[in-house]
Amino acid sequence: MLLVKCRATCDLTSVQKTSALLIAIAAASVGCPRPTETKLAQGTSSAVAGPVVAQPTLAPRVPANTVVARWKGGELTYGELYDKGKSDIVRLYNKYLQDLEQAEREQLEGSITQRLVENAAKAKGVSEGDYVKSIPVPEVSEADVQSFFQANVAASGRSIEETGPRIREYLANQKRQGALQEHFNKLRSEAGVAIDLPAPPFITMNFDLANSPMKGDPNGKITIVEFSDFQCPYCSRGAQAIEQILGSFPKNVRIYFMNFPLNFHERAMPAAIAGRCAHRQGKFWPLHDRMFDNQSKLDDASIQEHASAIGLDTKSFTACLADPSVRQEVEADLKQGENVGVNGTPSFFVNGIPYPQGAPTPERLREMFPNDL
Repeated sequence: MLLVKCRATCDLTSVQKTSALLIAIAAASVGCPRPTETKLAQGTSSAVAGPVVAQPTLAPRVPANTVVARWKGGELTYGELYDKGKSDIVRLYNKYLQDLEQAEREQLEGSITQRLVENAAKAKGVSEGDYVKSIPVPEVSEADVQSFFQANVAASGRSIEETGPRIREYLANQKRQGALQEHFNKLRSEAGVAIDLPAPPFITMNFDLANSPMKGDPNGKITIVEFSDFQCPYCSRGAQAIEQILGSFPKNVRIYFMNFPLNFHERAMPAAIAGRCAHRQGKFWPLHDRMFDNQSKLDDASIQEHASAIGLDTKSFTACLADPSVRQEVEADLKQGENVGVNGTPSFFVNGIPYPQGAPTPERLREMFPNDL
């Protein structure tokens, strides 16, 4: 099994292997990180037009006038330090609360399972260990081994004779884990388990979404804001995750798209501008889907082809691409992202709270909003 632990923008530095068997399987990242030395896409003005959205802040932990650094001819106060990094401070504070909640939830889930197993074992008059051993587990067939070998190992040049035993061991462990989880879920269902762990006091971020493309239920109680880059490969996966969410929850969820073109993606800004122009004709999402499906074709000619394919008025579209106000709309999105601590793509906010790892899943949203989904 391969475990990948990632920040909101995974850089593949924290990949932990728990089995050397899967050496042929590539670890999937969940985001494009933004270089720390630059902020905006190439050609973007540092004085971005658009509304300034006030953001909540944390009370400084040190009096603002406290001098925290001195040098010959100068000094730096904590207040100055705080003002420079307050968006990151809020983001890190929320991340701390998210990690804390996750640890509490894992501990809670484990405690519930332990007690349910204790009760079930007692009812059968056996030990907990014997009870768990008695849970039926499907056998690993030769077809299972062959299928896994062909899909994950064959291309490496290693033989089935060499890797077969380890593949079988791995698959047996997977089947056992799946069988145990299914059985524990059944125990939970029969016991009517309900979790009411209070949410931490997150600091929610504010956004100006008046002119942003939206998809889903306009009156949904759950609002997801996505910052994305049309040239980022991980963002195309984020787009697929969004479709899964909307497919699972056609009501009560709405998703807003905001541009965050990264400066090392040459075609990200032109694609973002094209998306805004499609939005002006009411066809943002068709062009959104087409550009993500064809990320290697974002040159000017291809963008024109995409526009024609989805039925845009190409004359108006071409004129729109050269309209400076459209670029300003993209830059306004960028500025909003910077103000809330976005440091890579895709980045998601669920009801104003940064989502910690990649795109939210339907399962996690159900856990977060059990009364609304």
